[in-house]
Amino acid sequence: MENTETQETTNQATANASPPPANIETTTVEALSPLDQRVKKNGLIAYALMGLGVFTGLAFIAAIIFAYATREEAKQSKFADHYSNIIKTFWISFCVFIVGCITAVLVIGYFIILVNFLYVIIKVAKGAARLNSDKPYKQI
Repeated sequence: MENTETQETTNQATANASPPPANIETTTVEALSPLDQRVKKNGLIAYALMGLGVFTGLAFIAAIIFAYATREEAKQSKFADHYSNIIKTFWISFCVFIVGCITAVLVIGYFIILVNFLYVIIKVAKGAARLNSDKPYKQI
């Protein structure tokens, strides 16, 4: 008798179970090669240094030196454009910061420096998020 009740309970549970939603996509995650793993780790270090460098300055310079030093290895990886982003972001922000400092006597320089600060934060956050998701910086 118990066996029949258990079977009825199992049949009811199976009948009440809903099928999985049809709109869920399944994605396969491909493993990164050892080169890609190393390049990804170095890129995340460079992004972290840049993020820290926004507040300290010295780490910002360390980030660009580190990016230049590890860029050659990254050229053979799918993450090469992250290094281009780091280097480009550094030089653009450096030049804009100089302009902001020069024009600070006109008060507009403080606004330029603030916009530069936000630019760097956005570029670093976007780059680090995409790199952490194993994606290139630019969509292809």
